[in-house]
Amino acid sequence: MTKVDVVIVGQGIAGSCLAWKLIELGLELRIVNDSGQLSSSQVAAGLITPVTGLRLVPQDRFEEYWNEAAAFYRHIESKTGVEIFRESAAQRLFVSQKEKSIFLEREHQYGPFIQVKRLTSPVSDEVVGFRMWPAGRLLTNEYLEATRQYLKLLNFYQEAVVDVDTEIEQSEHSVYLKRLGLEAKVVVLCQGVEGRRNQRWFENVPDAPARGDVLEIELTNWPETEVVHKGLWITPTPERGQNRYLIGATYDREHLDRVPSNSAKDELLEQLARMTDERPRVIRQLVGIRPSTRNRRSIVRFHDEHPRIAVFNGLGSKGSLTAPSAASTLSREIFDVVKGTRNPTRGPVRITQIAQDKAAIVLKPGDTAIDATCGNGHDTLFLAKAVTQSGRVLAFDLQKQAIERTSSKLTENELESVTLLNACHSEITKYQPDGSVSVVMFNLGYLPGGDKSCTTIAETTVKAIEGAVRVLKSDGVLLVTSYRGHAGGLAEWLSVDHLLKNFAKQGHTLEIIDSDRTKTTSPVLFVFTKRDQFVPKEQSEVGEATRTR
Repeated sequence: MTKVDVVIVGQGIAGSCLAWKLIELGLELRIVNDSGQLSSSQVAAGLITPVTGLRLVPQDRFEEYWNEAAAFYRHIESKTGVEIFRESAAQRLFVSQKEKSIFLEREHQYGPFIQVKRLTSPVSDEVVGFRMWPAGRLLTNEYLEATRQYLKLLNFYQEAVVDVDTEIEQSEHSVYLKRLGLEAKVVVLCQGVEGRRNQRWFENVPDAPARGDVLEIELTNWPETEVVHKGLWITPTPERGQNRYLIGATYDREHLDRVPSNSAKDELLEQLARMTDERPRVIRQLVGIRPSTRNRRSIVRFHDEHPRIAVFNGLGSKGSLTAPSAASTLSREIFDVVKGTRNPTRGPVRITQIAQDKAAIVLKPGDTAIDATCGNGHDTLFLAKAVTQSGRVLAFDLQKQAIERTSSKLTENELESVTLLNACHSEITKYQPDGSVSVVMFNLGYLPGGDKSCTTIAETTVKAIEGAVRVLKSDGVLLVTSYRGHAGGLAEWLSVDHLLKNFAKQGHTLEIIDSDRTKTTSPVLFVFTKRDQFVPKEQSEVGEATRTR
């Protein structure tokens, strides 16, 4: 029996990113992969743009994701000597007057990191589109193959088909794939749409797959060297040969087979005809099934009842951008399980992402959630997407600037299920008196990009947390991210720590995640789960002062 730290089932974009991150952490692993099945990662064009969708909405947290992804892919290039990532501006041409009007209304909202430049008609001053930067393309096939060859050199790759429902066995300290002769501390399922076949571990993951058809074509007179979006996208692929391009992609949730469709082919060629008079030579048609989710969020977590089984799936169409960040978070959690403690030489855990991942496990459409400190709106947006229009979100903040920023973000994403409250979070029970809330999130400290002297403080934060626990339903989750590095932050953290530990003594669950144990000023995430019909007692041993934000 070969003993390794981690077994990864599936070597698509998710499995490959996770493998590289685990190798960086010094773990021994084995990827088990069925290369005979064409995956969505192999079909994907790997396009990354900062503005997407019919409403031309800026990608949430794009700067953060882009910086991490670009650095990650450049690192892989240096390790393998293979080009896998191209940074190049992308063009978006309007398909209608409505789309043009949306752009002109939102043009001022892009930036400073996301840069757009108007494109005008060569025969007039009419605005016909815009150029986006930064943008780029992951060469997915080259990336997957380079990763596979690197893993083979390390003896970390194994070609096999695995029935995870019947072939995974467990003991207290290990997981076994006996037919393959493997024993590991953790098994991670990175199966893409094939994960839907699983019944034992993560049933119905991903929950909203979508078929996408792509054509590889030859065009001799196409003038653009950048990716162009106009209803469809067309990207040059010089790595496939001269005058070669990919165009795509269709979006079909009903027909999830991989048989090339004439109707999908005709649809793509009709859209291409609006962009060029040249009749292309179709070289081949590719079909992939995107592992999409209903809430458009990746599924990155350990099993609720089996702590050595994890899943990394649901990347959808933005996987090339978001996979490195998600893999980084998961790899650190895996390291904890394998070693029992986090490697102190590594950088900080991404606390805000972990908080959202914890909340995503609990939330479902129709739920009620609270963002107690909406700030720039990132958590509010996440909660609104998770509970959908059938649910309800309350978002608090004393600073009008925060309310305005959050409102703008919600409008961009056409989300109307949020009630914004320019009020102190200590008044939670005033606006939500009953215990029907599934998740409450706090991000303490100051407003990023705002006045750093205006912060949350101990007294009102404690009152707010007491109220939040009161309004949580049984098995509801409270997530508090506490920042200790600013003036007053340490005192506030101590008060929160004392309060929640007292609550936990009454039979409720508390997990504390320190983002960097080597620094006393690093952020800390408190994950509190309410059990039964718990009603907190008033706490008197907390700090003094009044809330100033």
